[in-house]
Amino acid sequence: MKPFAILTHAVSGTSAVKVALVPAITLVERGLFLVPPVLVGRMIDFVVEGEIARVSFSLVLLVALGLLQALSWPLKQRYVSWVIQSIVLERSKAITAEVLGKEFELFAPSRVGYVTKVVDRAVVGFETVLTVLLTQALPAVASVLLVAGYFVVLLPVGAPLLIVGAAVYLAVSGNILKWRRRFLDEVNDAEDESADAFAAVFLAGGAVKTSGAVDSVLGFLTRTYGKYAVKATRLSFASGVLVLAQSVTTLAITVLAISGGIRWMNMRAGFSAGDFAVVFSYVGVFMTNLGAAWGTRSAVDEYEADQRAFSEIQRRDALPTVIRHEVATREPTLHLETAGGGSMGMLNVPLPISVNFGQTVGLIGSSGAGKTTLLQYAAGIRASREQVRIAGVEVAELTQSQRAQLAGYSWQVPQFLFGDWEEAVFFRKLKADELEEAHRLCGELGISEFFLPGKPDFRADTLSGGEKTRLNLLRVLVSPRPILLLDEPTSELDGESSRAVCSILARLSGKHTIIVATHDEQVRGICDRVFSVEGGVLVEIAGAKAPRAPGLPPTASVPLDGPIPDP
Repeated sequence: MKPFAILTHAVSGTSAVKVALVPAITLVERGLFLVPPVLVGRMIDFVVEGEIARVSFSLVLLVALGLLQALSWPLKQRYVSWVIQSIVLERSKAITAEVLGKEFELFAPSRVGYVTKVVDRAVVGFETVLTVLLTQALPAVASVLLVAGYFVVLLPVGAPLLIVGAAVYLAVSGNILKWRRRFLDEVNDAEDESADAFAAVFLAGGAVKTSGAVDSVLGFLTRTYGKYAVKATRLSFASGVLVLAQSVTTLAITVLAISGGIRWMNMRAGFSAGDFAVVFSYVGVFMTNLGAAWGTRSAVDEYEADQRAFSEIQRRDALPTVIRHEVATREPTLHLETAGGGSMGMLNVPLPISVNFGQTVGLIGSSGAGKTTLLQYAAGIRASREQVRIAGVEVAELTQSQRAQLAGYSWQVPQFLFGDWEEAVFFRKLKADELEEAHRLCGELGISEFFLPGKPDFRADTLSGGEKTRLNLLRVLVSPRPILLLDEPTSELDGESSRAVCSILARLSGKHTIIVATHDEQVRGICDRVFSVEGGVLVEIAGAKAPRAPGLPPTASVPLDGPIPDP
């Protein structure tokens, strides 16, 4: 993506007027910046001509101009920074929303380091390149244009020198930039590998410490970081070569301009020593700013390298966001069927299965048999090419918003944010009636001490496994959806806590469809139907409680034509 395209993309997400003011302000600021050399040149002429008295006025103007620049600088920086950060904020939200819309496998623990680093680099890279374009490239381009105009009008002999010098510099540095790009990709790959390694170590930090393996793990990190250090050193060398090209070209053009300026003084009457000082100063300004303007290509290259890594995530399958279906949500049924009694992923479903609304269904079987897999197919977490239908509509054809309105899913491994208690536990602010229900449920679950609305610094990572399990279940129970998919809701709970969970589920049974994966006999006892998952085969166990009769109280209708409403 070229600089102009990046700016165009940035403007598309915010006010064009707000962004357009930046180059306007920059042009005025650069124009003021070029006045001091002219004033210094005039003062040199006054001294040469013996008109010392006139130096004072020019000196006062120089001081006044310096103060004006000094006072306006923080105001300009504040405005430009505000523009940049407002654009970056919108970009960050868009990137985060896009990533969260991808299929669930992207968020596996083994991918956390990689995804975090790539997304972080995509956001930071965009901020960096936008900052460089607005705070360095624009001022540099404005200076180059103003100085070029000065030479064309007042020193025509210098214009060809500048054009030749610029052409030589751009050609040389362009080839250096192309050579440098491969080092950027190598550094990014090594950085992603390091991020994955660091994340893996910290996620397994407790196990590493208890295994007494800290030293060996540090050796593993050292090797990983060593690869990154080698690649980063090569990139730094390539960047140094770019600076060398700029310095040599600037020196050559300055020498030629001085020679040309001296000859011009001899050829043209009225070209004073002060004019020569201005020429000398402006040659340096031209080449320095040309280098700064062209040097933004380095930032753009880095941004494009970051985007190449992020594009790997963008290419991953996304959950549906556009498809719309009219879905009967008062008493939705759940239906699973595989063609010819085939397999659903690793799970074999010999006969079609329909779960009527209001039934409580238990899934039993040894660990790893496929209970979680089945629940995740029903929730749409795992993509299935077979028939998994809720209320007669393929789950794969429902948007994530629609799925969340129809089915609440309780993860086997509790997941929380941190900070505000409600946002950490429920991922949103609760309404007044929901807070009241949360308070009551916390009492039933034996976690009243964790009912902490208003607590700004809540962290669940200090809690026990049982406490996390109950808070995790609380999220689904506070505002239950028509279908509840619960993965081991009583794991790590003692008998009394399990009985409390069973009591709540029994109360919800009949009013909600509940499908629960469990090893707990107490939970199995409240189920209308029980399915066994063994060896990847799903079969119903005869002799379970009879299916609940029809005509049960319906849940409230949930509209499916927009974002998830507050229950």
